[in-house]
Amino acid sequence: MSRRKVCFLSIAFMIGAAAVFYETVWLWIMAAFYGMLWVSAVRQKEHTIKRQILFGILFITVLFLGCFCSYRQKLNSKFLQSFLHDGEKCMVQGEIYKRKQEKNSTIYYLKNCKMQYHQKIISCDQILLYLNTEGYFIGEILCVEGNIQTFSLPKNEGNYSEKAYYESLGITCLLNGEKVLFVKGRASVLRESLCHFNEKMQNVFLQAMPEAQAGVMAAMTLGEKSLMDTETKKLFQSAGVSHFYSISGLHITLLGMALYHFLRKRGATYLSAGIVGAGCMLFYGELIGFGISASRAIGMFLLLLYAKFRGRSYDRVTALSLVAVIMVAEHPYYLKNAGFLLSFGAVAGVVAAEYLRQATEYTESREKGENLEQESGKSENRIKKYIRDYLWKIRKNIKDFVRVSICIQIITIPVLSSFFYEISVYSILANAIIIPGMTILLGFGIAGGLIGLFLPFAGKCILFPCYLILLLFEAVCKLVNSLPFAVWITGKMSVGKILCWYSLFGMFLWVRKNHKKMPLVVLCPFFCLLLWYQKMPAFEMDFLDVGQGDGIYISAGEGTNCFIDGGSTDVTAVGTYRILPFFKVRGIRKIDYWFVSHCDADHISGLMEILESGYPVSYLVVSAYIPEDEAWLHLKELAEEYDTKIIRMNPKDKIAGGGQKSKDGFEITCLYPLGADSIECTDRNAASLVLLYESASCTAFFGGDMGIQQEKELINSQKLQKVDVYKASHHGSAASNSRELLARIRPDIAVISCALKNNYGHPAKEALEHLEEVDARIYETRSAGQIKITGTHLEEDVISMLKSSYEND
Repeated sequence: MSRRKVCFLSIAFMIGAAAVFYETVWLWIMAAFYGMLWVSAVRQKEHTIKRQILFGILFITVLFLGCFCSYRQKLNSKFLQSFLHDGEKCMVQGEIYKRKQEKNSTIYYLKNCKMQYHQKIISCDQILLYLNTEGYFIGEILCVEGNIQTFSLPKNEGNYSEKAYYESLGITCLLNGEKVLFVKGRASVLRESLCHFNEKMQNVFLQAMPEAQAGVMAAMTLGEKSLMDTETKKLFQSAGVSHFYSISGLHITLLGMALYHFLRKRGATYLSAGIVGAGCMLFYGELIGFGISASRAIGMFLLLLYAKFRGRSYDRVTALSLVAVIMVAEHPYYLKNAGFLLSFGAVAGVVAAEYLRQATEYTESREKGENLEQESGKSENRIKKYIRDYLWKIRKNIKDFVRVSICIQIITIPVLSSFFYEISVYSILANAIIIPGMTILLGFGIAGGLIGLFLPFAGKCILFPCYLILLLFEAVCKLVNSLPFAVWITGKMSVGKILCWYSLFGMFLWVRKNHKKMPLVVLCPFFCLLLWYQKMPAFEMDFLDVGQGDGIYISAGEGTNCFIDGGSTDVTAVGTYRILPFFKVRGIRKIDYWFVSHCDADHISGLMEILESGYPVSYLVVSAYIPEDEAWLHLKELAEEYDTKIIRMNPKDKIAGGGQKSKDGFEITCLYPLGADSIECTDRNAASLVLLYESASCTAFFGGDMGIQQEKELINSQKLQKVDVYKASHHGSAASNSRELLARIRPDIAVISCALKNNYGHPAKEALEHLEEVDARIYETRSAGQIKITGTHLEEDVISMLKSSYEND
C-alpha cells in the first residue's frame, strides 16, 4: 500500500465519487475504513508528524475531489432532466464526432453542445441528432432546429432504462432535427477517412460470411455491434462469453505490442518504437470509436510504453486505477455503466490471479524441487525428463487459466447480478474453449478484413476459418446453455451483499499473502449462499405496466409466487422485455401458480414467451369452462411441453398456502364462471376466470375481462364482500365495472391496466365515475408505470408508482 500511493489515492477518489452517486451510507463507512488504512500505512513508513498530516490532508482532498466531481455532474443532470420536455422546440449547436446510418435517417453524435431553449442558452455534454438528410461530416459544427425527445424510463423494475444507459454515456437527450440552420467548421479528413474505412471493412465481413457471423466479426475488430442480431447476442451472453467480441486488452496487446517489439527488433529506439506504437493504437481507437473498454486498454498500453521509455517497471494495478480516475473524472456517470465496471473488474480479476500465483509460486517451485531431488538418484533418459517437464508445464498452465477465470468471475459476478440479475454457471467451461481461439479469430479477422478491401476473394478465403471458429463458439454456447441450471437467477444484489462478497475475497487474499495454503474453493459455500439467499417480502402485489394488457404478480408472503395473466397487444415481446426482467431483478426463480383469466392475446402473449424461454412455471390455473379454441389448445400444448401442470378451477374451488391461521396464509377462490350454462362457449371475455384473493394483509378482486351481464350473474349468485384492491375489469371498459358490482365490493384501491395510447378509449369515463362514486383511490399503469402494494394496512404510503419514484430520483 505504501509503495502504491497513486493507486491508493485513485481508489479514494473512486470511493468518494461512488458514495455521492449511489447515496448509500455503506460507501461512506468504506471511505472511513479506507482512511484508517491510509493512516496506518503512512505511520509504518515512519514519516514525521508534518508529513503524516500532509498525507492525511492529501487523502481527504482526493476523496472530496471525487465527491465534488460526482455532485456537480448530478446537479447538472438533474437540472437538464427537469428542464427538458418531450416535443418542445429548441435550437442546438454542436460538433459531430460520430455518425451512423440507419434505414430512414442518419444519427449524428454531437459533443460540446449548446442549446437555446426557452430563451436561455444551456451547455450540455452530448446530444443524439436524428436527421433525414445526409452530407454532414465528422468535425463539422451543426446548428439545428428540432424537437426534443427525452429518453424513456423503465416501465417496471428490472426493465431496460434508456435514460440510465444514455446518461451513463454522457448523452443528454435526443433531438429530432427539422431544419439545419447553418454549418461551420471543417470536416476532419482523418476521422472521416477512418469512418469510411470502418464501413468498408464491415462490408467485407458481410460479403465473406453470413450476417450473424459477420456481425460478430465487426463487433470484435471494429467495435461495431449494431450488425449483431439479438439471438446471437443472447446466446453468447447467456453462456457468459460475450466479452470475446468486445474490444479489450487482447486487441491492444496483440496489435500494439506486436508492432512495438517488431520495431525494437529492427533497431528502433524505445522512444521511436513507443511513438509509433502509441500513434497506431490511437488511430485504432479512433477507428473503433474509443469505447469504454478500448479507452481503458489503450490508456493502460500508453502507460506501459511510458514505463518502458523511462526504464521503469510497469505496475498494472497503478495503471488500472489511474486510467479509471481519468475516465471517471471526465465523466462520473461511468460508475453506473455496466461496460465500465465489467471492463475494469475483469482486469482487476487478472491482477488478483497474478497476486495469488505469486503467493503460490514459492510452494510450487519447492514441490517441483523436491520431486527433482527425489528423481536425481534415479537413472532417467532425456525423453522421460522432457515428458515430465512438459506435463508439469501443462498442469501449471491449466492451473493458471482456472485461477484467472475464477478470479474474474469473483470480481464480476456482483456487477452482473446488479445489471443483468443472472449469471452463467458454466461460463468457465465455455471460456476454456473460446479464450484460446480468440487470438486466432482476431488475427484472421483483421488480416481478412484488410486484405478483403483490395482482394475480395483472398479476403473471403482468409475469413473462412473465422466462420468455422464462430460456428464452433456457437455450438459450445448452445451445449453449455443446454446443461442443467445453466443460468442462475441471482436477483439484484444489495449493497450489503456486495460489500460482504468483496470483503470475503479481500480476507482470502490477505490470508494467502502470509503463504498460508488455502484453495479458492473454500470461498464457494459462502458465495453460493450469498447468491442463493433472497429475502421474500411479507406481502406484495405488483401491477406491471405491460401496455394494453394485464400482468399482476402476487407474493403471498410464505414463499409462494403467483401471477395473473401476462400479455399485451401493443408491446412487442412483452414477456421477454417487461415481465421476465421483473422476475429476475427480484430473484424469482419460478412461478408456483400462473392464473389465466382467458386466452386473449393481451392476457397470454407474455406467458407464452416465458414458457418458450424455459422459465419454470409449476402450475397453470384456468377455468374449468375455458373455451376450447385454438389459442387455448396452443397454450395447453406449450404447458405440457415444458412440464407445467394444468389445474382447472370450478366455482368455489380454492388454492391456499401458508395455513389458514398463519399471518402468511392466503386463499385464492374461483368466483366465476358459475357453470357451463352460465357462459357462451365462444366468448372468451364472458368466460373469464374471476378470482378473490384473501389473506391477513389484503383482499383483492380480479375480474379478467368479464362484462356487465356476468357481473350481474355473480352478484345474484352469492354474497360478495368488501375488498381492499380491485383490478378494474377489461382495462376500465364501459362494458364492465358496473355501479352494482362496485357498490357490493366497495374497493379502497382500484388499479386500471391499460396503454397510454389505445384505440379502445380505456379507461372509459363511465367506469371512472363508478369508481369515484365508491370513493376508490384510482391508479393507472399508463401514467404511473408499475404499481406496488405492500404492507398490512392499505394506506396511501404503501402505494408506490415506479415512474414517479424515478422522476424524483
